[in-house]
Order: sequence, then structure tokens, then C-alpha cells
Amino acid sequence: MKTRTLLLGLLALLVLNQLVFAVDTARVDLREGASNDGEVSIWRDGSGNMMFEDQVTTATSLLQLAAQAVDHGTLTGLSDDDHIQYINESRHVALHDSTFNNALSISGDANSNGTIGAHVSDEEIHLSGGEAETVTGVWDFSAGVTVDEGAVRIGESQYTTDPVVAFADSPDDAEFLYDLSDDMFAINRSLRIGTIYADTSLRGDRTGSSSGSISGFTTIEGIAAADLLSSTENESISGDWSFLGGLETDTVETQALVLTGQPTISIRAINSESTAISAGNAVAWTGVDGDYATVEKLTSAVSSSTAFAGIALEDAAESEFLNVALFGVASTSGAGSISVGDLVTWNGSTFVAGTPACGHALNAVSGGGTLKIAIGSNTNYWP
Repeated sequence: MKTRTLLLGLLALLVLNQLVFAVDTARVDLREGASNDGEVSIWRDGSGNMMFEDQVTTATSLLQLAAQAVDHGTLTGLSDDDHIQYINESRHVALHDSTFNNALSISGDANSNGTIGAHVSDEEIHLSGGEAETVTGVWDFSAGVTVDEGAVRIGESQYTTDPVVAFADSPDDAEFLYDLSDDMFAINRSLRIGTIYADTSLRGDRTGSSSGSISGFTTIEGIAAADLLSSTENESISGDWSFLGGLETDTVETQALVLTGQPTISIRAINSESTAISAGNAVAWTGVDGDYATVEKLTSAVSSSTAFAGIALEDAAESEFLNVALFGVASTSGAGSISVGDLVTWNGSTFVAGTPACGHALNAVSGGGTLKIAIGSNTNYWP
């Protein structure tokens, strides 16, 4: 305080002296009392700079004092919390606590929650990795879903009341369904699998009758070779087979051929003539056409030189295929009186009793009627 008073006094004196006269001196020492205590000195250095010096500092120029006045690095007390109205870390932490944050307003929430707190606590939006959850929306997984433990439980689907895993976006696409009413699984697409294990049975009678088939297998474990035929291997059949449809084969080898009922052994042939052949007509050989025999309708009586072939079993126009009975039973309209066992011949329009014989009558007829003939059976004529 004393120094500042002396400085102000000196400045006042300088101003006063300027009004009256100038004081010319190289150095001013400010002192208190009668003796110079050396606390403050004002003087110019050799370059003409005004210098200030006191007992505790080194000499400083006026320019240096001005520069130090604006440099914050030279200031003290900068870390002091002098302005409590401004935010800092401690006041921020104290102000923005969980209550403050939970009350912050939000928009666009999936369940229309209005605050952050309500959004965070909504269990339908945020799933917990260790708790049971209920998901009400439809989720689309772009990557795989992994279940480490437990079971995946599927409820009613959007397509049906039955639980279903759908592999597209409509009921018409591929799906794996559990049929609640029948208590079984249903897959609406073909299934390709390496191995199938069945503890009880594999069945094709979904509704009580056969509705499925097994095809394309070379072997099926547990089924005897005799019960699983291969189309390219020799097979031994121990049971009786009944063919409800036609049987086509290149070669038939058998020790005994037993015919029952009203069987017919026939050959596939071609009508080589323009005259149409009707079922029941007698036909004669005319040659071959490629791999097939050719025949024609017999319009004249059989003679010892007739290449008798058999009886047509179906109608055939020119160049059409027909089956011709070579041995067995065929039916035709009879004429005259014929007894069982009589030799029969073709008279050009129908079979009658007589020779050259084409076969034996298996039933008696008188006048018109249906005659069953064993073609070439124990006859004295066989072309």
C-alpha cells in the first residue's frame, strides 16, 4: 500500500512538474521515510526501454509487463471454482442422475413409450439373455439362429392353428408342420436325407390304403434280396406273383407254365394287309416287319398249307398292332353243332367242327354261340 501511494504521488508530481517544468533524471527510486529502502526503481536501460525493478524481482521492461498481463500461463488461481453458475464435471454428474435421464422425452418407440425410462424397462422391446421373454412381433433373422441348450418351442403360426416352420411368406410355400389333430408331422415338399431310422415302421397307408411308394433304391437294409428286385440283376422268386396288368419281357425261362381261369398266350403282331382284323378273327402269318411278326385276316378256309397263326384278340386296321392268341382260350361265334373236345377248323368266316384242325373246342355249342378254343392243343395240325 505504501509503495502504491508513493507511485501515485510520483505520478502526480510528474504531472505537476510537466505543467511547470520538466524533471530530467536517469533513475527514480521510490522510498519510504528519510532513507532509500530500494523497494521500487524506475529507470531506462541502454536501449532506452523503461525498466521496473523491486527487491524481489529482476528488472522488467514495460513491454514485458504488458505481455505478461494477457498471457494466461502467467496467471494464478485458474483452477479455482469461482463461478458456480457454470457446468463442470461434478455438477454435471450431480444433475443428470437416473431420475433426470429416465424422465427425458423420446419419440418413435415401438410400444409408444414416451420417456427413456419407460423404453428401457419395456421387456417386450428389450430381450434379456438370461430371462424368459415373450416376443409379440415378427422377427426376420438375416443370420443363423443358434440354440445351445433346451428346446425351441413353436406355437400357433400366422398361417394355421398348427405350429409350423415356414420357409417363405405364404401357406403355399415350403413348410414343416405339426398336425395337432393327427398328432404327427407333415412336410409339404420332398425330403432328401442320408439315413432314416424307424423304431416301429415305415408306412404308406396314410388313410388306410396305399398312398406311397419306394423307388430308386439299390438296397434296403433288413429286406431280403428276394423281396427287393433289381432291374439289372438275376433274382430268385419263391412266392406266387399275380400281374394285374401286362408283363413285357425279352425272355421268359420257366420249368412249368401254369395257366388258370381263361388265360391267353399271345404274340404282338402287325396287320400287314388292308383288310381290317376284328377280335375273334382267325389270322395267318405273312412275314415280319422289323422286330414284329405280320399277319392277315383269314377270309378262306384253313388248308394243309395255311400258315395258321391264331385268333385275333383285338381289332386292328392296316399297319396297326394287335395281339394274336397262339395258345390258350379265345372266344368266337360258333356255327353248327360242336361238342367238347371236337377238333375245330376255320371255314373262312368262323370256326366249325372239322379238319385241318386249328384246336379243340372247350365247350359245346349248337348253332350260334360263343366257342372257347384251345389253340393247337393236341391237334394233328400245327403250321
